[in-house]
Amino acid sequence: MSTVVGFESAEGVVLAGDRYAVRGGRVVGRERPHVFDLGVEGYGVAAVGDDLDGFERRVDAELRRYRTERGDPSIEAFAQLVAGVTEGTAVDAIVGARADDGTAHIRTVDRDGSVLADEFAARGTGADFALGRLEAADRDVGLDEAVELARETVETVARRDALTGETVDVWRLAGE
Repeated sequence: MSTVVGFESAEGVVLAGDRYAVRGGRVVGRERPHVFDLGVEGYGVAAVGDDLDGFERRVDAELRRYRTERGDPSIEAFAQLVAGVTEGTAVDAIVGARADDGTAHIRTVDRDGSVLADEFAARGTGADFALGRLEAADRDVGLDEAVELARETVETVARRDALTGETVDVWRLAGE
């Protein structure tokens, strides 16, 4: 299933994930991104589960529709938008965006459509390992340090979890 993480730092947020494609408990590819920059500045998603290509396309389409009809969504609206896409699928996600006041935040969005706010999160087969490391981390760090923490967390998980790869993609968003 792979592993994705999200982390709020003093200067912004970071999403990171490995590149393994996993089906039926077996690694079937090593170049499947789990971190998506949606092509609209300020919105990112890290996801694990089935049909991530379809998930990414649907989130991108819903985000574009929302922006056309209502303008840029806040983190809460974006998380609810993603929840509408994940509900009833086999996808769990961590999203990053800015709040109305310009601060960057993450939200976890689970396959049942639930949304949770937290300063750090992990989903996937290595989530327990990742959460232990993120929970012990200092959140009063700059964005560059947060990027390194997220990258090192996924790399550490890859050494312990056979379904998490060592190649890591990172998305970052500074607060305003």
